[in-house]
Amino acid sequence: MAGTFRECEARATLSHMAEVWLRLAERQPTQPVFQQQQQVQPKEVSVARQGWPNTDPAMPSHKFHLGESVTLIASISRNVSGGIYQVTKQLPHNGREFEYHIKSANEQHQRVARETELTKT
Repeated sequence: MAGTFRECEARATLSHMAEVWLRLAERQPTQPVFQQQQQVQPKEVSVARQGWPNTDPAMPSHKFHLGESVTLIASISRNVSGGIYQVTKQLPHNGREFEYHIKSANEQHQRVARETELTKT
Protein backbone atom coordinates (compact mmCIF):
# COMPACT_ATOMS: atom_id res chain seq x y z
CA MET A 1 0.00 0.00 0.00
CA ALA A 2 2.90 2.32 0.72
CA GLY A 3 3.93 2.10 -2.94
CA THR A 4 0.78 3.99 -3.98
CA PHE A 5 1.95 7.17 -2.25
CA ARG A 6 4.19 9.42 -4.33
CA GLU A 7 5.81 11.43 -1.63
CA CYS A 8 8.66 9.76 0.21
CA GLU A 9 7.64 11.33 3.53
CA ALA A 10 4.05 10.05 3.24
CA ARG A 11 5.28 6.53 2.48
CA ALA A 12 7.61 6.62 5.49
CA THR A 13 4.80 7.80 7.78
CA LEU A 14 2.47 5.08 6.57
CA SER A 15 5.17 2.44 6.98
CA HIS A 16 5.88 3.64 10.54
CA MET A 17 2.17 3.51 11.42
CA ALA A 18 1.93 -0.05 10.11
CA GLU A 19 4.89 -1.12 12.26
CA VAL A 20 3.31 0.41 15.37
CA TRP A 21 0.00 -1.39 14.71
CA LEU A 22 1.81 -4.70 14.25
CA ARG A 23 3.68 -4.27 17.55
CA LEU A 24 0.45 -3.45 19.34
CA ALA A 25 -1.27 -6.47 17.86
CA GLU A 26 1.57 -8.78 18.88
CA ARG A 27 1.55 -7.48 22.46
CA GLN A 28 -2.05 -8.39 23.34
CA PRO A 29 -3.39 -10.94 20.85
CA THR A 30 -5.98 -12.40 23.25
CA GLN A 31 -7.78 -9.19 24.23
CA PRO A 32 -10.29 -7.80 21.75
CA VAL A 33 -10.09 -4.14 20.82
CA PHE A 34 -13.76 -3.71 21.67
CA GLN A 35 -16.31 -5.75 23.55
CA GLN A 36 -19.60 -6.78 22.09
CA GLN A 37 -22.60 -5.77 24.17
CA GLN A 38 -24.92 -8.50 25.31
CA GLN A 39 -28.60 -8.12 24.60
CA VAL A 40 -30.91 -8.84 27.49
CA GLN A 41 -33.71 -11.11 26.36
CA PRO A 42 -37.11 -10.81 28.03
CA LYS A 43 -38.09 -13.71 30.23
CA GLU A 44 -40.60 -16.08 28.72
CA VAL A 45 -43.91 -16.15 30.51
CA SER A 46 -45.57 -19.50 30.89
CA VAL A 47 -49.10 -18.91 29.64
CA ALA A 48 -50.37 -22.10 31.28
CA ARG A 49 -49.02 -21.10 34.72
CA GLN A 50 -49.27 -17.32 34.68
CA GLY A 51 -52.23 -16.73 32.36
CA TRP A 52 -51.90 -14.32 29.44
CA PRO A 53 -49.11 -11.79 29.83
CA ASN A 54 -50.26 -8.31 30.77
CA THR A 55 -50.23 -5.73 28.00
CA ASP A 56 -48.71 -2.33 28.57
CA PRO A 57 -51.50 0.12 29.47
CA ALA A 58 -49.69 2.88 27.56
CA MET A 59 -49.82 0.78 24.39
CA PRO A 60 -52.59 2.10 22.12
CA SER A 61 -55.26 -0.31 20.96
CA HIS A 62 -57.99 -0.26 18.34
CA LYS A 63 -61.18 1.46 19.40
CA PHE A 64 -63.34 -0.39 16.84
CA HIS A 65 -63.53 -4.14 16.18
CA LEU A 66 -64.16 -6.30 13.10
CA GLY A 67 -67.82 -6.45 12.14
CA GLU A 68 -68.72 -3.46 14.30
CA SER A 69 -71.08 -0.84 12.82
CA VAL A 70 -69.63 2.66 12.84
CA THR A 71 -70.66 6.06 11.57
CA LEU A 72 -68.29 7.84 9.21
CA ILE A 73 -68.22 11.57 9.89
CA ALA A 74 -69.05 13.52 6.73
CA SER A 75 -66.11 15.36 5.17
CA ILE A 76 -66.21 17.83 2.31
CA SER A 77 -62.43 17.65 1.83
CA ARG A 78 -62.58 13.86 1.25
CA ASN A 79 -65.86 14.01 -0.71
CA VAL A 80 -67.52 11.66 1.78
CA SER A 81 -71.16 12.09 2.69
CA GLY A 82 -70.90 10.03 5.84
CA GLY A 83 -73.20 7.24 6.90
CA ILE A 84 -73.15 3.85 8.55
CA TYR A 85 -70.32 1.46 7.68
CA GLN A 86 -69.06 -1.88 8.92
CA VAL A 87 -65.42 -2.39 9.99
CA THR A 88 -63.88 -5.03 7.70
CA LYS A 89 -60.22 -4.77 8.73
CA GLN A 90 -58.11 -3.16 11.46
CA LEU A 91 -54.97 -1.54 10.06
CA PRO A 92 -51.78 -1.03 12.10
CA HIS A 93 -50.96 2.22 13.87
CA ASN A 94 -49.62 4.72 11.32
CA GLY A 95 -47.64 6.76 13.85
CA ARG A 96 -50.54 9.10 14.60
CA GLU A 97 -53.61 6.91 14.94
CA PHE A 98 -55.23 3.65 13.88
CA GLU A 99 -56.93 3.22 10.52
CA TYR A 100 -59.63 0.82 9.36
CA HIS A 101 -61.06 -0.65 6.18
CA ILE A 102 -64.79 0.08 6.24
CA LYS A 103 -67.60 -0.94 3.89
CA SER A 104 -71.04 0.51 3.34
CA ALA A 105 -73.96 -1.58 2.14
CA ASN A 106 -74.65 1.22 -0.39
CA GLU A 107 -71.18 1.08 -2.01
CA GLN A 108 -69.33 -1.68 -3.82
CA HIS A 109 -65.87 -0.58 -2.69
CA GLN A 110 -64.21 -0.31 0.71
CA ARG A 111 -62.80 2.85 2.20
CA VAL A 112 -59.89 3.55 4.53
CA ALA A 113 -60.87 5.73 7.48
CA ARG A 114 -58.89 7.11 10.39
CA GLU A 115 -60.11 6.37 13.90
CA THR A 116 -60.89 10.07 14.49
CA GLU A 117 -63.28 10.02 11.51
CA LEU A 118 -65.40 7.24 13.02
CA THR A 119 -67.89 7.10 15.87
CA LYS A 120 -69.73 4.16 17.44
CA THR A 121 -73.25 3.66 16.15
